[in-house]
Amino acid sequence: MRSPKRPSRRVTVALSIALFGALLLVAIPWAGQIASSGLPDKAQLDTMLGACQVTTVFEAAPRPGETGGKTDRLLCPDAVGPTGFSEPLLSAVVASEDERFLGHRGVDDLAVLRSALPGFPGGGSTITQQVARTLFLNDERLMGYEAPGKLLRKLREWHLSLAIESLRDKRQILTIYLNIAPLGNGIVGFDPAARYYFGKPAKALDVMEAATLVGMLPQPMNRQPFGEDAPKAASAANAADRVIAKMLALGLATPEEAKDAKAKVTRLLRKGRLARPSHDKLLEALRPVEYRRVRDFARLRLEELGLSDRATRVFLTMDPELQGLADRATAKPPAGAEMAGVVLGPKAEVLAIAGGTYSTSSWNPAWRANRSVGSVAKPLLYSVAIERAASMPKTWSTAPMKGYNPAEPNGLCRSGLTLETYLKHSCNRPFVAIAAREPQLAAERVRAFGLHMPDNPLLIATGGVHSNPMDVAAAYTALRNKGVLRRPRVLVAATGAGGQMLAFEEPAEGQRVLRPELAEAVRTALFQPTSAGGSAELAKGHKGAAAVWGKTGTSDDGRDAWFVGSTVGWTSAILAWREAPGVGHMSGGSLSAARFGLMVDAYWPDRNWTAMQDGRLRDGGAAVYGWWAHPQRLLNWMAAKATTVIAIALLALAIALLTGRRKSPDPVEPEPDAVPDL
Repeated sequence: MRSPKRPSRRVTVALSIALFGALLLVAIPWAGQIASSGLPDKAQLDTMLGACQVTTVFEAAPRPGETGGKTDRLLCPDAVGPTGFSEPLLSAVVASEDERFLGHRGVDDLAVLRSALPGFPGGGSTITQQVARTLFLNDERLMGYEAPGKLLRKLREWHLSLAIESLRDKRQILTIYLNIAPLGNGIVGFDPAARYYFGKPAKALDVMEAATLVGMLPQPMNRQPFGEDAPKAASAANAADRVIAKMLALGLATPEEAKDAKAKVTRLLRKGRLARPSHDKLLEALRPVEYRRVRDFARLRLEELGLSDRATRVFLTMDPELQGLADRATAKPPAGAEMAGVVLGPKAEVLAIAGGTYSTSSWNPAWRANRSVGSVAKPLLYSVAIERAASMPKTWSTAPMKGYNPAEPNGLCRSGLTLETYLKHSCNRPFVAIAAREPQLAAERVRAFGLHMPDNPLLIATGGVHSNPMDVAAAYTALRNKGVLRRPRVLVAATGAGGQMLAFEEPAEGQRVLRPELAEAVRTALFQPTSAGGSAELAKGHKGAAAVWGKTGTSDDGRDAWFVGSTVGWTSAILAWREAPGVGHMSGGSLSAARFGLMVDAYWPDRNWTAMQDGRLRDGGAAVYGWWAHPQRLLNWMAAKATTVIAIALLALAIALLTGRRKSPDPVEPEPDAVPDL
């Protein structure tokens, strides 16, 4: 019998490559796990995914309009929410960057398998892989890695992508990508890019505009759409047309939309009619929020940890929305005055730091100033009165006092009222009386809350306590934390070359400075100043969208004016000061309270409204996420899901063929010996 034919050499090579590809797919999680040494674990990654970061990885030269050495870049995965991007933009990104996005597990197995076969082009990185690389890994082209380093980075990229897919859903991952994609001229994110290139927010982009921005990737500087550089504009137009064609093929744009978009590409890009915006517009896009004060505060912590020269990525507690609001709240102070502010989260995490124009002065008054806090210190004396109620008088008087006799701020400070009322109207003499009765406890209370104590405890109520917005905000945060004072925390994590984890910081346990019931009593009393009848009422804003409690404070002939208060989710201290009396009057802390109110008005109404709409935030993406709505998208989804099955089948087939053995021929029966005739 004939033996079976062995596979030809060509078939053997093909099957060997298929075996390699199948093994690669099976080995991705295993190999990535081995290569993940030094990377953040899953719990750390979950926290870091929501944190803004400052990194020097991407830029080696100053930005336009800046001087000095290597500059940094801000990446905020949550800078703009899902509702901040138009349907055409979501569609363009998925169509162009990762058409199997909804079906793969973070790594496109089909693309990996295809790239292992001869004659097939390699697949590009998935959206999830681009998120992993941009947020956590350094670019080997900039870091000087050789080929082994590239392979290691790819394995680490795979590991992070699989982890990200297990921590975030597809909608969240796509939103992160839209916020961190580099789009040329140092601009990060599609929203600032849309404002720069087309003068509108990303949620207003049409099909042509979305396709133009997406088509600029991955070489945005070579595809600048402005008419001043015809070759680059032509390249941008060609790329935009390709994106539009993909959107049409996937059913993410109608034939009419695609036709109109291509006509607009010709009209604006091919005919060179899109003009480059002004340099000021570029600077606005480069830095939508002023993050450098938060960065500088984080650098102090890095110095304490000895990581200043090693950290290439610094993950921050900063909230970009609140940072923008704090910037606006402290902008344009009265003539001759300056302003600074701090916003802290419930556990004293630094959400925003604002104060003056950084390019004019990089001095950071938010944590370096030492100004009189005025009546902001009165709640600490109120806590002393509650704690020592047995030794305190039953009724209080505002009559002139012997010895130190401060003036009262207004005629509302009458004798016989409650301490809560005196706190509301910032009356002086009752609180001076508290310090006179319990001077040691009053001084200990001020020091325990981290504020600078005057030599004479009687001065606590009238401006003798000095501090800065950072420490004052931390003190008031302790009141909402049942009397636990935490050091303000700005550093989430720091990583170095190759994504190596250098530091990861959890919220501190803090130190108890007040019994829980006392802290709650003080916090409750601080709703009085923001009720009707006082300048602190301005802190509630005009819309009344959220509850606010807090206290104003002025001192030193109106040179220092404060509001320190808390609303749902955050606490803020806003300071206005001037060096000379009579310039930029800031009576009663009304200026600072009103600026706090502007933040409340901008932050809360939309949130309250969306929360009323069936209990969830609405977002876009109906066309993108309806993968079943178009045959090609359904096919892509099924292909991504079926890749593992294909890989296992190929693996089994390759093993069976490559390990087969040639069968031995059937034995031939020997003929019996001839029997001689007898």
